[in-house]
Amino acid sequence: MSIDNKELLAAVETLRLCLMPAAVAQSAAVAQSAADAHKASERLGAAQQVFRSALKVMVQGVTSNSEHWEAAVRSVADKFEDQAISGHTVEIRHPKTYFRQALKWRVLDLIRKDEARIKAEEEERRRRAAELAEEEEKARKADLWLAIDEVYATVFRRTEPRYRPAVQRAMESLRLIHSEEEPSLKAVLLQIEPALAEVADPDALERAAAALHKSHQRLRQAIITEVKAKIAAGRTPESEGCDIIRLVSTLRRRSPNGA
Repeated sequence: MSIDNKELLAAVETLRLCLMPAAVAQSAAVAQSAADAHKASERLGAAQQVFRSALKVMVQGVTSNSEHWEAAVRSVADKFEDQAISGHTVEIRHPKTYFRQALKWRVLDLIRKDEARIKAEEEERRRRAAELAEEEEKARKADLWLAIDEVYATVFRRTEPRYRPAVQRAMESLRLIHSEEEPSLKAVLLQIEPALAEVADPDALERAAAALHKSHQRLRQAIITEVKAKIAAGRTPESEGCDIIRLVSTLRRRSPNGA
């Protein structure tokens, strides 16, 4: 339905004048007949219908996205009527220009909100995907650690008894280093050998850290060698063995001079 500027102007002015506080107060003060009240209500209702119908036509020229039409029209219409009721409107000489611009601003606002919502949803999807990937990686590494434990048991059995305490300490400290707390080599060393904190020799901790660092290197190499032997003998699937080797090879090193 096409509504010309003159018809829209009349409807807007009717709304502005009939809804403003002074008009409402005057209507309440004057003893109107039921017929008069009915006519006033009909006039106001007709003006509202013309006004909103005009907005529905105009909004289609503002955006081709029909999802925004109803929300934009409702927002602009409600805002104008609320302003009229509160007495904050002024005479609008060119209502089509005025309300077309109001619809444009409202549509832009809706588009920005859509973009922000889509961006937030995408960020939430990425966050959940990252969390899921992290959990899956933790589960995978937990399974690999079980496999590493089996290989370590073999390495430990084949180690000469006199070297076994050092191998056991190396494995225990590697586990601590790869815990969630990620402590330094010296901090781990003090955890497994608290007595080192009481030694008077200031270089004792440095020497012990260097020795533990070397033990880590030897243990990693021993585990990798054993895994390769299991793969070659067909006792461990190649894919699983490669995963174990990859994990053992990338176990975080801790420099003996680290904090």
